[in-house]
Amino acid sequence: MKDKISLAGDLGSGKSTLAKIFCPKYGFEHYYTGAIMRALAEERGMTALEFNQMCENDRSADYMIDNKTTEVSRARRDDKILFDSRMAWHFARDTFKIFLTIDPMEAATRV
Repeated sequence: MKDKISLAGDLGSGKSTLAKIFCPKYGFEHYYTGAIMRALAEERGMTALEFNQMCENDRSADYMIDNKTTEVSRARRDDKILFDSRMAWHFARDTFKIFLTIDPMEAATRV
């Protein structure tokens, strides 16, 4: 098994639920977009809410999140990490990539 997994998928497909079950069972760290956003906010002396508000008007926040994902995957090459994000599989290096799909009607009931 690879030490890095990128778990992507449709909105409401169960990415976070799967990660919450898988990670403790197999000793992976659950690294998700929310954690990345909180870390970036902290680095900038902002609250998570302030950072989210900035993201609404500033596309550079997307690049910050993508770059942070790449940085973590490179710097922590020997750690077991599951990247839980709809876009992380583009940016996390050397990962086993999983994409979850779901019927749109079922996704609507979950979300």
